[in-house]
Amino acid sequence: QLFGCDDPYQFYYRRVILGCIRAIDYLASRPDVDSTRLAIAGSSQGGALSLLTAGLDMRIKALAANVPAMCDHTGSLYGRPSGWPRMLRADSRDCVRRTSAYYDAALNAGFITAPARVAVGFIDGTCSPTSVYAAYNNLKGPKIIDNYPDMGHSFGEGWQKKAVAWLLDRLNESKAARGGN
Repeated sequence: QLFGCDDPYQFYYRRVILGCIRAIDYLASRPDVDSTRLAIAGSSQGGALSLLTAGLDMRIKALAANVPAMCDHTGSLYGRPSGWPRMLRADSRDCVRRTSAYYDAALNAGFITAPARVAVGFIDGTCSPTSVYAAYNNLKGPKIIDNYPDMGHSFGEGWQKKAVAWLLDRLNESKAARGGN
């Protein structure tokens, strides 16, 4: 997961994120898909990819991210835990620090204006609550956070169903606002 981390254009996640954007391109090209009502959701690495993709592609109209990874890469340099994959250490080269900024879901969240729902586990040792809150606090659109005090790196009880229902409600609201059926 850290392959090419000394160059933002060679970093492993560049191709992954470009693949996410390409998937959105494909969906938007299909006649059987309402491209004005696209949502994205994921957990952990998928939660990070949801945040990163939604920040880069305005076609995403709502997102749900459960315990998102790749948030607050520089936290460890300032006494906070960083989220997975913990790219940086005090001795990290400047080029790795530069790359980490391109792929920090918490920083990218500042570009997201679509409604977002985020879940955080307070005893998550993989994606620390502080890193998840760094992303949540940067979101610019309507947002909800679901706090799970006794949850580690997992799903809160009923969260998946709740998130899917919430996403459908957001997409149906956007359709109704456009006067759709």
